[in-house]
Amino acid sequence: MYDNFIDVNEKFKASVNLEYDLLNEEKIMQYVPTTDLCDVLKSYIKSFIFGAQFNSTILSGPYGKGKSFLILMLIYLMSKHDNAELFNSVLKKIKLIDLELFEMLQKMEEDGIYLYPVIINNNSFEDINKSFLLALNNTLRIYGLEDIIPNTTFKECLSIIERWEQQTSNGFDVRKCLKKITLEELKAGLKRYDYEAYKEFSDLYTCVSQGLVFFSMKSDDIVGVFSDVVNQLIKKDNKCRGLFVVFDEFGSFLNSQTNDFASKLNKIQSFAESANASTLDRQLHLCCITHKDILLYKKEKNYSDAFQTIAGRFKQLRFDRSLDENYQIICSALLKKEGYNELNNQLKEKYQDVLNKMSEIGIFALDQLDYIIDNGLPFNPITIYSLIQVSEKIAQNERTLFTFLSDKDVDGFRHFISNDMDALLNIDKIYNYFVDLIKDSEEYKMLYY
Repeated sequence: MYDNFIDVNEKFKASVNLEYDLLNEEKIMQYVPTTDLCDVLKSYIKSFIFGAQFNSTILSGPYGKGKSFLILMLIYLMSKHDNAELFNSVLKKIKLIDLELFEMLQKMEEDGIYLYPVIINNNSFEDINKSFLLALNNTLRIYGLEDIIPNTTFKECLSIIERWEQQTSNGFDVRKCLKKITLEELKAGLKRYDYEAYKEFSDLYTCVSQGLVFFSMKSDDIVGVFSDVVNQLIKKDNKCRGLFVVFDEFGSFLNSQTNDFASKLNKIQSFAESANASTLDRQLHLCCITHKDILLYKKEKNYSDAFQTIAGRFKQLRFDRSLDENYQIICSALLKKEGYNELNNQLKEKYQDVLNKMSEIGIFALDQLDYIIDNGLPFNPITIYSLIQVSEKIAQNERTLFTFLSDKDVDGFRHFISNDMDALLNIDKIYNYFVDLIKDSEEYKMLYY
């Protein structure tokens, strides 16, 4: 069987989850810079170092093209680095591809400047405020910055105490839970935005609520909260330049269009405007990840003006790999074992007529075809080409170019190499693998048969 001579890189199959892979050094080690990747990274790094008209961006591109991996790398490069060996290893890779980007990153590292990342997962809450505030809280917790508390949180604590005091006449006495300080001292500390007072309040809240942990999630002014946190972070360390906020799966949010969608869009617009207005020494960035241009998510005529307005607040960045880079990534995901070269020569000889016809159909440059034949067999070259095209147009989270190679579906590559020993992997496998998505697609369902 082919799997005696070839396998799929196990690391290749795992998709990137920005929230969970934020500090995953193993993922960072897998990074293989390409020209297209470096171009996008450079756009963001330039904005960070030199400033830009737009600190709010839409990063769009089809499923399975590596947008999340790109952002994971961007976050890593703009954050603090504890592992100098790993960072230098990444820089060496980048230097081979893009000298300008390498020099910018080197200068950034020498100056010691950095941003803290905030990852918003749209599935966390239907309430957009809570999504932003929970993400911010997670960042502060991950980086050991729990003493950074937005001023609005202190005001909320005071409001809760005021409510407790009003309940005193009904027999409820919050003072029974106080041990170290008086209620008046606690309120005075909160009015000074004192961290120790906040900790005292948190303990008090847990006592009064019989075990619940206090977490402020009620602020309607997310712009004010984030701006305040940026100021506190910079005051704590003047090498910090602010926050880089990533709204992952922003397209899912745009697709939702619930009854309060217009209100949510207004909040995103205000946040984007605040990011664009931030200064070089106090930065706020907003990067929203989608699978297509923002205006293509517009469904209802009622939202036409809102979509036009919000689109004007963002710089659109498109991330598409070139065919050459896709061929390289696919072929590099195939781990060649001892004996592969001999197998490859046998397949070339056996399928010489088929491979020669590939040069006549006009979709491959000669060097592309030679590369695929030398590094991608037992793929039929036209199958690799079709995999790239189909996955770009039809792929969803559960079925992408990456999953075709790595999962154990009967029509996938891994199943093929485990059950075949002399045929080429032909284009019918691509159709069979993606057929359910083709059938459900408004644009491409006419191809279903």
